[in-house]
Amino acid sequence: MFPAEASRIYNGSKNSVSFLLFNNSFKLKLPFSFTPSLSFTTPFSGTELSSLSTQQPLNQTLRKFLKENCKSVVKKKQYDTVVLLYKRINSTEVLVLDLVSLNILLNCFCNMKRVSDGYVVLGRILRMGFIPNVATFTTLIRGLCMERRVLKATKLFRKMIAFGCKPNLISCGTLINGLCLAGNTSLAVKVFEEMINGNAAFGHMCKPNIVVYGTIINGLCKDGFVDKAKELFLEVKVLGFNPNVVIYGSLIDGLCKNGFVDEAKELFLEMKSRNINPNVVVYSSLIHGFCCVGNCNEAKGLFIEMLDQGVQPNVVTFNVIIDELCKKGRIDKANVVLEMMVQRSVNPSTITYNLLLDGFCLVGRIDDAKKLFVSMTSKGCKPNDYSYNILIKGYCKNGSMDEAMSLYKELVAKAIRPTIVTYNTLLAGLLQAYVWQEQGNLLELSIHACFQKKA
Repeated sequence: MFPAEASRIYNGSKNSVSFLLFNNSFKLKLPFSFTPSLSFTTPFSGTELSSLSTQQPLNQTLRKFLKENCKSVVKKKQYDTVVLLYKRINSTEVLVLDLVSLNILLNCFCNMKRVSDGYVVLGRILRMGFIPNVATFTTLIRGLCMERRVLKATKLFRKMIAFGCKPNLISCGTLINGLCLAGNTSLAVKVFEEMINGNAAFGHMCKPNIVVYGTIINGLCKDGFVDKAKELFLEVKVLGFNPNVVIYGSLIDGLCKNGFVDEAKELFLEMKSRNINPNVVVYSSLIHGFCCVGNCNEAKGLFIEMLDQGVQPNVVTFNVIIDELCKKGRIDKANVVLEMMVQRSVNPSTITYNLLLDGFCLVGRIDDAKKLFVSMTSKGCKPNDYSYNILIKGYCKNGSMDEAMSLYKELVAKAIRPTIVTYNTLLAGLLQAYVWQEQGNLLELSIHACFQKKA
């Protein structure tokens, strides 16, 4: 609760909370409209709490449940159960909740991606005279990041200091992770630098740990800022941190995607010399990198090595190898790799089948492509618009326009939206085949294509 020297004035505004704290006036603008009461903006869902005994006084039962079970229920991710419990508590108007309990409720709403309801809880926290703590703000920041509302999360992060609440390592790491996942790496770097240097808005210095370094390095590599990532990697070593497999994997992947495969291989050897075992992500990145520069022998050697080391290839690893084989026209070898996937209980994805479909069409084996296309569904993998486009292009290239048109009609019947590529491929195929009797089809496809462009 507020100390004796603090006072608070709550204004019943529908989109803001105004209050007085230590003779300083603050106004928190909320991203939605609400009435000054704990009324949730979305319907409650969840099963009735069978564990609550109706024979005992409700107040006593709720207190016992809160103390003994609430946190364990949250750990089990039964968020709707906790929300229902708090709703029942609120209806009694007898049991007074403390800040910890309200933070638990706030956490549940954010995990359910109901941040607006989380702000309602924040409003109640303020109305009850509590000062939001770092856990309150960190939870809301994480919830906003989960909903990809990272700019609002950043603004809330800046407002923490106004509440006398200094960001800690967890709150900083949460925001940085959210910004990196949303692709806003430049802002993540800014927050990261504030952690190290501290400034007036930040309030104090907060040294990042190895997890935060790993997050920012990964974000930089994904966005192509490999040089900056390398600087931070060296900084990690200077500070005495031991880079883990995640940091090595991020940097190796970034180097490979930017063509620095030899440098990535050096890092790979370095991590092994430090007794850090490469995982499937590291091997897959290197295999893809060497395939991209045409060094298939090195890629093959790495694949054999990972099998010898007991590292199970995943669907990404197999897709990289299948893609390379198909590009070189070695479709039979690619089929062998597909069989190996199945033998190792790795389920082929739609991408896997699309790569093989493209490979069959590339070498003119359209009948084999159609067989594979039909088998996709029976194996629990649904073709997408790209799958249809590959096969339609194969038929058009082969001059089999009846089959191409049949696939187009099947695509529409399955409520898969044709793309402009679909229409362009069919129009080009009909024109190339010089099929004058298909003028009706040409006109129909042209009209569809025009509407597709407008949409």
